[in-house]
Amino acid sequence: MQANPAALTAMRRAGYRADASYVQVADIGLLAYRNTDDGKVLRSGDVLMDTKYLRPFAELWLPYDAAGSVRFEIADADGRLRYADEEQYELQRGVNTILPGTWLPLEGKAIEPDEQWTLRLRASDTLLAAHPFGWEPVGGGVIQRFVAGDGELSPALREAIMRSSSRSAMSLSELLSDQDE
Repeated sequence: MQANPAALTAMRRAGYRADASYVQVADIGLLAYRNTDDGKVLRSGDVLMDTKYLRPFAELWLPYDAAGSVRFEIADADGRLRYADEEQYELQRGVNTILPGTWLPLEGKAIEPDEQWTLRLRASDTLLAAHPFGWEPVGGGVIQRFVAGDGELSPALREAIMRSSSRSAMSLSELLSDQDE
């Protein structure tokens, strides 16, 4: 079985150290849906804060056929469960792709960019993987923190802009003087 690095790390974080005679996580991550119906696969890195839905996925490798429950959970930085999906699966020997039938809606939810959330994967009552992920402001810049949900500038950013512009006021000719002709 060839597991990707994210899956191996997630199994270690969960304390799951089974050998090849047990189920293994071959792949784990999130499908992040922003402005289209196509999800972007995220195995590592942060989720953009304008993501509308998250949908976890995993690939499990089994040394034998088995049936049982697989549960996906997403917990926020405070450990509060934000998403759970548990279903019964008939799994075949080899690699099995597991994709729950539900999504986590995010639109309108208050999420801080510095928060660390965790995707957990369980088979029956065994924690197989714990996969952390963070949040990234759109555009990757810190200015997003100062923009309100309605797109308006926050009072803190307005004040900073006013302080900055009053200290460094320049005429148009001063701005253009450094440019090559």
